[in-house]
Amino acid sequence: MKKYLSILLLLIVMSKGFSQQTNASAGTDATGSTGSASITIGQQDYSNYSGSTGYSNEGVQHPKELFGIDYLWTGTTSTDWNDATNWSSGLVPTSTSTVTIPTLPTHQLILNTDVVLGDITLNNNINLNGHTLTINGAVTGTGSLIGSANSSLNIGGTAGTINFDANNNSLQNLTINGTVTLGNTLKLYNKLIANTGGTLNTGGDLILKSLATGSAIVEKVNGIINGIVKVEIYIPKGYSAHRDLGVCVSGASTIANTWGDSLKNYLVYNYNAASGWTTASNNTALNQYTGYRVLVSGHNNPVVPTTYISYMNSDVTLAYSGTLLTGNQSIPLTRGTDKFSFVSNPYQSQVDFNALTKSGLYDGYWYLDPTTLYGNYENYNYYGTNIGISNVFAKSAAQYLQPSQGFFVCSNSANPSLTFTENAKNNNNSQVSLFGTSTSLNRIATGLFANGKNLDGAVVVFNNNFSRAINKEDGLKINNQGENLTFSVAGKELCANGWSQPTATDELPLHLYQLNKNTPYTLLLDASQFAGNGLNAYLKDKSLNTQTLLKGDSNMIAFATTTDTSNTRFSIVFKPTTLPLESIVATTKALHNNQVVVKWTVEGDCNIKNYQVERSADGINFTELSAVTPSSSTNYSYIDILPLEKGAYYRIKVIDNAGLINYSNVSRVSINNYQLSILPNPVINNHFKIGLTAVGKYAISLINKAGQTVYCTQINHTAIDKLESIVIGNALAVGSYTITAIDENGKAVNREIIIK
Repeated sequence: MKKYLSILLLLIVMSKGFSQQTNASAGTDATGSTGSASITIGQQDYSNYSGSTGYSNEGVQHPKELFGIDYLWTGTTSTDWNDATNWSSGLVPTSTSTVTIPTLPTHQLILNTDVVLGDITLNNNINLNGHTLTINGAVTGTGSLIGSANSSLNIGGTAGTINFDANNNSLQNLTINGTVTLGNTLKLYNKLIANTGGTLNTGGDLILKSLATGSAIVEKVNGIINGIVKVEIYIPKGYSAHRDLGVCVSGASTIANTWGDSLKNYLVYNYNAASGWTTASNNTALNQYTGYRVLVSGHNNPVVPTTYISYMNSDVTLAYSGTLLTGNQSIPLTRGTDKFSFVSNPYQSQVDFNALTKSGLYDGYWYLDPTTLYGNYENYNYYGTNIGISNVFAKSAAQYLQPSQGFFVCSNSANPSLTFTENAKNNNNSQVSLFGTSTSLNRIATGLFANGKNLDGAVVVFNNNFSRAINKEDGLKINNQGENLTFSVAGKELCANGWSQPTATDELPLHLYQLNKNTPYTLLLDASQFAGNGLNAYLKDKSLNTQTLLKGDSNMIAFATTTDTSNTRFSIVFKPTTLPLESIVATTKALHNNQVVVKWTVEGDCNIKNYQVERSADGINFTELSAVTPSSSTNYSYIDILPLEKGAYYRIKVIDNAGLINYSNVSRVSINNYQLSILPNPVINNHFKIGLTAVGKYAISLINKAGQTVYCTQINHTAIDKLESIVIGNALAVGSYTITAIDENGKAVNREIIIK
């Protein structure tokens, strides 16, 4: 009786102290007894029943002795991995532990930290919850991983098959150092890393996603990626335009089957050095290494190429599938000198163009810029290994080719070659929608503008390692369909001109062509990175017989065409001449009467012909207001009595006795918001109306060119939308006058008025 009471008490204690009990065949326990066992998950004490000895308390033993498992997730307390009461052993697993996730734990496991483990039997789900799970051993079981676009998975061993939740099958990063097979769809958003001999069997279930922030990339591969992969290309909404694209897989399908739904009208073009551009057939299979010009419109109806620029109201995602290209890739090129080949980046990765293996090529590449749309045209830009970018005034190419990017290379020998290697991959820089900026070089950049828009650009880079003849550092011009700006060297047009350090006898001709007739243009020259070894650079204008000193990044020269569409009037020359002055600094200030005072201070001026005060509404196109004769003073000033109503930009143009030109800094000033309108202007029959943007009492004065007040009156302006009538009783001489409106606080606004 006493024996049975002890057993009863033991069972009562166990039922109160243990939350979950499991009966199992114990096999042989630590004492050598066999039979069935009663164990409470999450505790270390258990009782054992043997057929020969009955119940006994075996004390502290590991559950593995009963179940053959190491760390069993029970989820007794919560979903927290780091809570020891959620584990059968009462201990949190270590990085080498064998973990089992049973079919029906009390709480499903949700990671609240990054986790590293050994082998795992996964019969339920693990929610990665934005963290990184590292599995260094095998994976068995029928459970799934619940992923997200900010979760990561590292596989370090021969893991087996990985399944993902059907509705939550995303990862930010996937690292493969062992062997893994995807059991169902996985959407990867950032990086696939297989660089230490791992093997990934995709099973056709891997999708490399592409968003506005960038495309998923494949880092350096020192392993194996088996199976079909789907690759996306994100095109943001905005202008419909051509894109130069390629595929980074072998075995891609036809254009119609691959891109048809997204392109709508299948406008895809091939390039051949002999025949030029041709429309690709919808049945054309997309080939690795080949560049394709793709019209991405997002419209159901065909858009003819000459009017393709229309607005794309929604984002477009193109996609293609095939076997990823990895390892060394030798690109087929057109043979012959000065032959262009239209090729593509074979890797789903950014690639350092400078790190490619090249032979018999100009050391640069050309691409179509889909963000610079002028009229009905897109422009080419150029990047050279030793030159940088050809047009620094637009979004321009950098040394990193983007995933799925098509581009041109050009031969300078009969047998060119181009090889991509895994070591040329470089994803240390953020992906850019259109390729970034250049590095610092000794250069002068030139840009052609109209209506404030950059139409084209060209750059000259100085280095004593460069040749003055045409060489691999030079970039030949691919003509834009619109306006073009180049350097003309040895009978060739260059968008990027590599030149040795300049001498005083050098002259670098600029060629402007396909200009529009009767159109105002502006040349903008950036000489902020020019180091002339004791020489100054000037823009020479043969038509005006002037030479403008190039200093800083905002040297602007305005000119206009008449009937000419080709222009060779400008060139860059170099002189060791002494500057007409050491420094000039301009400042501006709006006065209480809405006039503007422009002041400038000079140092070391000599041989100055005059100072010209110039004004601009946009900071690009300047006009002369007045010429000031130099004196012995170092301080000068000028008052603009009729400023632009929204403010303006001012600068001082310095002309020396030899005709050389220099400029001060540009200074901007804002004017009071008071505005005065005159209707009509010119005035007929001495009767007109004025409008003011603020109510109140005003003194109105009319002043002639001699500074005499010829008429004055007072008005009470009671409503902003009201026009006040002004009738001048005395006959006034025909000509230009200044009308001034002064409010009760002494603030004034001036306008020019013409009396007829």
